[in-house]
Amino acid sequence: MEVTRDYNIFNIIESNRAVGERHVAKLADKMKERDLMEDFPILVDNNMNIIDGQHRFFARKLLGLPVYYNVSNVATCKDIHNVNTVSKNWQAMDYLKYYILSGKVEYIKFKKFMDDYSLPSIGIAQKILGIYDTSDFRLGTNKYKFNSGKFTFPKDKKWVKIIGYITSLNNIVENSYHKSIVTVFCSSIAITKTYNHGRLMKKFSYTKFPVISTASQLKRDLNEIYNQREKEHNKIIFNGSKIK
Repeated sequence: MEVTRDYNIFNIIESNRAVGERHVAKLADKMKERDLMEDFPILVDNNMNIIDGQHRFFARKLLGLPVYYNVSNVATCKDIHNVNTVSKNWQAMDYLKYYILSGKVEYIKFKKFMDDYSLPSIGIAQKILGIYDTSDFRLGTNKYKFNSGKFTFPKDKKWVKIIGYITSLNNIVENSYHKSIVTVFCSSIAITKTYNHGRLMKKFSYTKFPVISTASQLKRDLNEIYNQREKEHNKIIFNGSKIK
């Protein structure tokens, strides 16, 4: 293990996750209380690129304290996300940034999709694309694929219809990309074969959009609005698995 106060010898890798100032400040406070850096040195490669411990590094720099580090002859920049998955968890946006800067085309397509439709989060984008299937996601399958670099952008265009449904609500509701709205349209309304979106939109000419709470409640409210003033044989029940 080595130790230095020369912070300039270290390199920050662009494809690593963004440095969180709040996390750095929190680490610095903990170091003031008890300094265990010697027991938890940062890891660098032969070119002094920080592979693991960039937040600890910035906390040491903030406090003007020496940096303890180990040089690995094996680790490279490609090992960053593997190392971080066993320390402070990366967020989905960290993985997206990493794979985009690594040149993975599928992730570049995903980011363009988010930007083109001004989607507020990766989770919302995944739901719309149909890769955030509730039952499958509980098992971590899709999350694993996305985080491990195995994500592929869907070849089918089913999401186009869903985007159309949701964006048509822009002038009716303040946040059409609200999680509950997206969940209801993706998991229920979009897979109801007899659903007519024009019919629902006409209802809003005399009915206000319901107050958004849980997805299950919103589904019931929208279904009720959809069937307003309709004859019994024209009423339908939105399909889909039970929304929790």
